Amino acid sequence: MQSQREFPCSDLQFFNYIARRICRDVQMETGRKIELRQLEEGFQYEKKVQITQRRKIVGRMTVSVFQRPSCIRLEYEMEDGTQTQDYQIRPLQRGCQVLYQERFHARQISRKLMSAVNEQLRGKTHRRKMEEMMNSWEKEIRQLYSSHF
Repeated sequence: MQSQREFPCSDLQFFNYIARRICRDVQMETGRKIELRQLEEGFQYEKKVQITQRRKIVGRMTVSVFQRPSCIRLEYEMEDGTQTQDYQIRPLQRGCQVLYQERFHARQISRKLMSAVNEQLRGKTHRRKMEEMMNSWEKEIRQLYSSHF
């Protein structure tokens, strides 16, 4: 699933915005405070995700691509597969354009089939949640960088 949007900030500002969100996530998940300059390709931490009210999964989050200011890729490895989040950032004359993608790579064939069916069934809901997430990013970015653009 993917979504594309223009944001009212430079490509570097958007890149740093996402990098700071990763730093906050690391602190929430591990209790360890890290600085922006400590993030790099290969950085890893344990992350817990609530699947249902009763089920929580612990996996390993890896920053697999960290190319300032154009690309960040996060990979969340869990027992049944890997969830990938890609941020591809392109500068525009006024602002930047972001292509955000989420993919799930299942480890087993049966899980791959189930994942494909679920994606089809939940497509509209997931697309709406992705748009809501990008709306919240835009709102935060406008608050952070409104005087710059």
